[in-house]
Amino acid sequence: MGTHEFQHLFQSITVDNGVEFLDWQALVTSSLDVDAQRTDFYYCRPYSAFERGSNEHVNGLLRRHIPKGSDISDYSTEVIQEIEDWTNNYPRRILGGLSASEKLQKNISQTAA
Repeated sequence: MGTHEFQHLFQSITVDNGVEFLDWQALVTSSLDVDAQRTDFYYCRPYSAFERGSNEHVNGLLRRHIPKGSDISDYSTEVIQEIEDWTNNYPRRILGGLSASEKLQKNISQTAA
């Protein structure tokens, strides 16, 4: 994607306190320049889902198809792809009625210009 494009598209990343985010330095450091920070990184407080509102909204969209506690291995790759496509093409109020896919493409074209 490139450093400039990444910085434009991902101005900050907010995560929960899961173990998958322990190595936050690897997420913010450019692979091309280890001294360059490519984004800001924030941890939300425990039990503060409201600090990640967009993430929680997407979780709700996913739960329309995959109930909480479900074993994801029970779903085929094709079904997971259909859910992913539906979620990425669902219009979002926070994006002015655009889907995540449309907003990404718009941002990519603006960055390239």
